[in-house]
Amino acid sequence: MKRSLLILLVLFLIAGLAACSATKGKITGRDADPAAVPDLAGEYAVNGTDGSGSEYGGRLSIRTGDAAGHYRLQWIVNESIQEGAGSVEENKLTATWQSAPGQSAQTLRGVATYTITDKGELYGTRTVDGAAGKWEEKAFPNKKQ
Repeated sequence: MKRSLLILLVLFLIAGLAACSATKGKITGRDADPAAVPDLAGEYAVNGTDGSGSEYGGRLSIRTGDAAGHYRLQWIVNESIQEGAGSVEENKLTATWQSAPGQSAQTLRGVATYTITDKGELYGTRTVDGAAGKWEEKAFPNKKQ
């Protein structure tokens, strides 16, 4: 019984990954109307290119903050955790972030600036303080159950 459940779980994971790869890296929504920005709270798949041109992927969790339009964010990218806080103005989400305590000898910090689409997708840039190069990132909301 346990083996059957494990096999079924693996098959669902494979199917889910296959579905994700079909739209990987493609923003399909239009820039959101500033008067009708979708709620951002939820889980996202993240794809990006770092300052050296290397691709990366991970997860982004967005939770509501203490006030309307404010959010708490957590990225898990390349087995590293980064946490931040941000707010929405018009159809832009801007957040400051830093690596979580204990992640490395050096604390990394930066700013993420995303445009929000009408489908709740995010696209924009992330900076890393002291690092050169352009970091581009896209985040795709996972479908809510």
